[in-house]
Amino acid sequence: MLAAGPAGRMGNSAVARLDSGLPGHRPASQTHRPPLHCWSQSPLAPSRARTSCIWCAGRSRVFPVAALLILGAMFLSLAVSIPSPLGAVTFFILAATAGAAIPLLAAIVLDVTPQVNRGSVQGVVVAFSTLPGFIAPLVTGVMIQATGNQFVGLHNAYVLAALLLLAGGVGAMAFVRPDKAMQKLSSSYQG
Repeated sequence: MLAAGPAGRMGNSAVARLDSGLPGHRPASQTHRPPLHCWSQSPLAPSRARTSCIWCAGRSRVFPVAALLILGAMFLSLAVSIPSPLGAVTFFILAATAGAAIPLLAAIVLDVTPQVNRGSVQGVVVAFSTLPGFIAPLVTGVMIQATGNQFVGLHNAYVLAALLLLAGGVGAMAFVRPDKAMQKLSSSYQG
């Protein structure tokens, strides 16, 4: 049984006893722990799971963001191409999974940005992420007017949205490198 400190939290000696009790694991004082980039690096993960993974170098949140955008693009394109109303509604609902990338984007920004600038950078990111909510109805209205048919215009607007989601997912996978941004920012603040 571990003794709790005055505030109800475990003290350093209790954590060392807990760590030393795990088979094949050295106490925390003897172990260099890398930054927490993924579950496998978390102190909450079992010791056998604490291994390096390909996404631990700052890309742990980029892959899920890219995957969600690509899945959203796939589901949105299926929603407009399936003739069944039930299938279309199902795929429209599944396409909304791309919205789960927004909190991950905020987490990437928090990982990369120095604490002093987090508020202003997060404000800019939120401003740009809400901008499509203003632009999309305008573009959709122009596309409907250009085709002269509401069904064809909406179909083209959804196809354009799917292509933009796909481009965003592929672009995130190919070009977003938070680890390099963290190195660049940390070197600029140390000098």
